[in-house]
Amino acid sequence: MANTTAIDRVKAHYKRLVDEPKVIRVPEWDQDGDEFTVYASPLTIAERIKLNRLSANSIEMAVEVLILKAKDVNGEAYFTREHKQDLMRSGDSEVIRRIAQEIVDGSLTDAERVEQAEGN
Repeated sequence: MANTTAIDRVKAHYKRLVDEPKVIRVPEWDQDGDEFTVYASPLTIAERIKLNRLSANSIEMAVEVLILKAKDVNGEAYFTREHKQDLMRSGDSEVIRRIAQEIVDGSLTDAERVEQAEGN
């Protein structure tokens, strides 16, 4: 693999991240002893652009992140565009924001995390 191109390395890295999604426990959504867990791969640049285009504010962006990235253990989406209004009107905004933040934070580079921590 010594002759791998830079783009091959970029794509291989992202594939590894997708193959090992971030696991986010959501105890607020547990029901009758059945735990609720979200699995999510990092955001791509294209997905970040799409989220910015679709969202008027940060809580709407959090809902869009869940629609785009929240999956079950088999990789099936938990939410669709049809769920957006229910998520916005009937979901706990703090829980939705926390899940979305964990997904987004998992997509940040180390430099972006430092910058965020410094308040920039």
